[in-house]
Amino acid sequence: MRRFVKIFTILLLFQFATTGLVGVLFFKHSIDLTVFLNKLSILFIFLFILSLFASYFIVRREEEVYNSIASLINQIKDEKEFVIPETDDEVLYKIYSAIKRIYNILKAQKEKIVEEKERLNSLINNLREGLIVVDRKGNIKLVNRAAISILNLKGDKGNIFDICDDYNILTTIEKVLNSGKEEKLKLGELVLFIKIHVVDGDYILLIEDITRRERYQQMKTRFFEEASHELKTPITSIMGFSETLLENQNLDDGTKEKFLKYIYKNSKHLTELIEDILTLHRLEKEKSVKKGECNLVEIENELKASFSKPVLEKGMELSVECDKRVVPIPCEYIKTVLWNLTDNAVKFTDNGYVRVKCVSSDGHLILTVSDSGMGISPDEQKFIFERFYTSKVSRDRRLNGTGLGLSIVKHVVEKLNGHIELLSEKGKGSIFKISIPFQG
Repeated sequence: MRRFVKIFTILLLFQFATTGLVGVLFFKHSIDLTVFLNKLSILFIFLFILSLFASYFIVRREEEVYNSIASLINQIKDEKEFVIPETDDEVLYKIYSAIKRIYNILKAQKEKIVEEKERLNSLINNLREGLIVVDRKGNIKLVNRAAISILNLKGDKGNIFDICDDYNILTTIEKVLNSGKEEKLKLGELVLFIKIHVVDGDYILLIEDITRRERYQQMKTRFFEEASHELKTPITSIMGFSETLLENQNLDDGTKEKFLKYIYKNSKHLTELIEDILTLHRLEKEKSVKKGECNLVEIENELKASFSKPVLEKGMELSVECDKRVVPIPCEYIKTVLWNLTDNAVKFTDNGYVRVKCVSSDGHLILTVSDSGMGISPDEQKFIFERFYTSKVSRDRRLNGTGLGLSIVKHVVEKLNGHIELLSEKGKGSIFKISIPFQG
């Protein structure tokens, strides 16, 4: 209504101006004043009615245009498909087209923003580290799945101090927020490392699970300690016997031969120990599994050739049976596993048999090494794959071994995503069964 009144007022003022101008121009030419005023009144009434209708049609047209544009805006707002109304008005059509171009630009920008947001959320949620963004009061602005899992949070909204029940976690987080420094948190066997960054008044907490790293460091420290001890033993023996031979030139030939055998035995043990340490180091250094293949027939022939002599000396039976086929696993890995297991079987079996089988079944390479030896007690079975672990029997009988063979076997099998099964009973032998998956 206001728009109508405004337009009508403007037209009315224009009407007064037009009527006045006509009156001034034609007044001198008028013969009869009454007739002139009557005609001027008729002109005024005509212009008044014309202004009234013109105001109505202008306002109505404006309302139609406004409603049409409002409808287009609602389509954009409701994210409906944008449809340009049919119109014969060229100017109006240009306005509609301009709105559609703006709509397409906004739509493309929104899709890009949504895509970037989804990509960012995917990236954040696929982080192995936990990520939490909180304000000064601890209200959560962002949290990823890893953080929820690691800290066992009750949700992803609210205040961090309300959705976490662990006192140690809350105390550490509060300490980090107040000090702005990194903290290490131990929860049972789990070790967490919490870092903090401040961006625009918000606190970004990064929670990293460093349990494996800590265990590796402990294992590494223990490995070097044990390796130093194991290396020191044969070196000390070699030095001692060598020193005795050098200082006592008058020793009889039998004693000299005995001492030289001790030196050779310890040198051989030292060589095996160094080779096993280097093998472990090489396996741990490999970032990915090597690609390759292996002919199992060659494995069978090499095993027989390598162990026939020690088996013959003990008067035992050695049986090696392998499928006549090629498997997509490097021979290096298969040999490492079988040679260590077979060596142990021969070493801890005085009589009876050692049997080795390598067969492929349902996409798996099955390696089985069984013996009729002294067996492994249940108490020791859980320790035999640890580095430098030697059984009580091997220590009592002074059977030479590095204590790394089974550890190497376990490392290789895990590297190949395989599985080890041990069946053993004291005095009744042992069976090591290994399953390694492969494709091909």
